[in-house]
Amino acid sequence: MTNTGDTYSGKDAVEIYVQSPYTAYDVKNGVEKASVSLCGFAKTKELAPGETQTVEILVDRRDIASYDAYGAKTYILDDGTYYFTAADDAHGAVNNILAAKGYTPDNTNGVMDAAGNAAMTFTYINPVFDDTTYATSSVTGAQITNQFSDVDLNLYDNGAQSVTYLSRNDWQGTFPKAISDLALTDAMAADVADRRYTRDENSTVEMPVTGADNGKKLIEYKGVDFDDPSWDQLLDQMTYEEMASLVGHAFHLTMPVISVDMPGTWDENGPQGLTARLMLGNVDSTSLTSEDVMAATWNVDLLTKVGECIGEDCLANGYAGLYGPGNNIHRTPYGGRNFEYYSEDGFLSGKLSEKEISAIQSNGIYVFMKHAVLNEGETERSGLCTWANEQAIREVYLKAFQYPMEANDTAGVMTAMPRLGCVWAGAHEGLLTGVFRNEWGSKGMFISDNTTTHVFMDGLDAVVAGGTLFDAMMGVQYRAYMEDGEDDPVIVSALREASHYNLYAIANSSAMNGITAEDEIVASYPAWRIGLWILTAVFIALFVWQLVMAILRSVRFRRDHKKPVK
Repeated sequence: MTNTGDTYSGKDAVEIYVQSPYTAYDVKNGVEKASVSLCGFAKTKELAPGETQTVEILVDRRDIASYDAYGAKTYILDDGTYYFTAADDAHGAVNNILAAKGYTPDNTNGVMDAAGNAAMTFTYINPVFDDTTYATSSVTGAQITNQFSDVDLNLYDNGAQSVTYLSRNDWQGTFPKAISDLALTDAMAADVADRRYTRDENSTVEMPVTGADNGKKLIEYKGVDFDDPSWDQLLDQMTYEEMASLVGHAFHLTMPVISVDMPGTWDENGPQGLTARLMLGNVDSTSLTSEDVMAATWNVDLLTKVGECIGEDCLANGYAGLYGPGNNIHRTPYGGRNFEYYSEDGFLSGKLSEKEISAIQSNGIYVFMKHAVLNEGETERSGLCTWANEQAIREVYLKAFQYPMEANDTAGVMTAMPRLGCVWAGAHEGLLTGVFRNEWGSKGMFISDNTTTHVFMDGLDAVVAGGTLFDAMMGVQYRAYMEDGEDDPVIVSALREASHYNLYAIANSSAMNGITAEDEIVASYPAWRIGLWILTAVFIALFVWQLVMAILRSVRFRRDHKKPVK
């Protein structure tokens, strides 16, 4: 890269794009391919006029594999020729590759909007169709296969309501010309029910131990591997009520767990920096630019500094967790949360987010990337049924979450309000357990978005699917657990597993700073909270007194004005 100017210094983004072969196998099995896809990038240093820098960018073959939802039901790498090119944008990349194939703007009937540079391309020939190498998770070793068949209308309910997806093989014939209407089927009605989980009286799940006295403290588990068997001794000490409280009552906090000497934590919003200042007015933090502007820098070093700034703000103000960054995709320019999300490109979003999150967590701050997943709108998003096929979900919408989660085992998510197909995202087992846990190896916490007034965001469904916390005011989910789960071994076991993930993340966070094995966590309430309770009780008493007086006045008025009977 050379600064060819003679006046100003500056930086530039170096972008690498790939064009994958589009084969007969792809056409037959509905594997779609873009003309070009981003697969690597870097930002130069500041170059003086005439200065040159050599930039090396490595492309992982995994990032050029395609997901085959209908044939192999896993990732494949097609045989054939792959074209790579360096370009300023996707249009330039297409032009370069077409130029390498011998085309010009004069012989492509307007397909090329400018002449390309064939010298900027490179070809790689993959000799054999490969459906095994990328069918296994490089993180956990788990087999990768379909997890979202219930989100694809062509697979859901045996394809009772099939749809035609836009296809490169027949662009004109498959381009949508009208909005499609869907009928509410019996299967859909059952899946959108308020609660899907029902107790199985024949379940062989054994009731876990609770309330044991093993003398263990959470601080002893800082740095202990998640799968270490000794965690069982710690978890045995928790009571059912403590597990229900920890999991079900987490509105911008986590509740303390006295039995294991775990302090409570404060967690707060933060896609653009710690935003507690906006809500509480007593926090010193840095207001940063929106995430789309961050992504426009193409600068992983700058995003690392953004993460360091956010992490230090959280640390300085006593927050252990951050509801952010926002990792969803800009599906359209009109998305209601676009300012909280990086980009329309999953690869760019994921690579930048990976660096920001790593820097945030280096300060001991755990993150909840939001809103996982398919939350590309704002208006009427609550309970919205969103449909997509597995290739689109994995290659577009999940990549922004994948890279940071694989790089940081305690990076968590805040789940979305919409449904994936007919199942609320926060209770979708394929997403939470199948992909996040089994494929990507996440040990982080999975919190819901605000569940206070949304009955479809059910605590029992979610914890069985893999959710670990509920952003619920007034203990809504806590009360549900206390009413519906205490004698159900499946629910108690699920709450125990959720508590394991929560304790693991908190044990390795700033929440444990300054705590030693000699310290004891006790239940106490700050003076302001006691004062608030007293004030609330006074107001309730005054309200009741006023209500009683109003009733008495009404009775007296009716008695005094009662007409005599003639």
